[in-house]
Amino acid sequence: MSRRPPVDACECQRCVDTAKRRASRKANPPETAERVASVRRQYRALVAHVGQSGNPEDLDALLALVREMDAAVGEAVRGLRGTNARGAAADGFSWGRIGKAAGLTRQGAQQRWGTPPGAASADVS
Repeated sequence: MSRRPPVDACECQRCVDTAKRRASRKANPPETAERVASVRRQYRALVAHVGQSGNPEDLDALLALVREMDAAVGEAVRGLRGTNARGAAADGFSWGRIGKAAGLTRQGAQQRWGTPPGAASADVS
């Protein structure tokens, strides 16, 4: 696989425009709400497509995506909790706060996302 030269190595208009867009994105990243809205639109369109496709493999792909998204939520929750590699929580969000946001009890949230992959146990506070 060949690597493309850095955009700033070229002075053509296309490369200059690309470099400006990248710099603008770094300076002004989209807010979380905007990102969530974008993903939600794409997800709804995908669900509609799968529902109309009649292809079982499309459903398999959608369900794999759902599992991947749940795993990603777990990573975000552990990040908010300040969980380190050993599963110990530093000063971060409480399980009660996370559970409330997810529509779960504190115990439900901890059971769903509390133990990082490969860890034996997690904090129940």
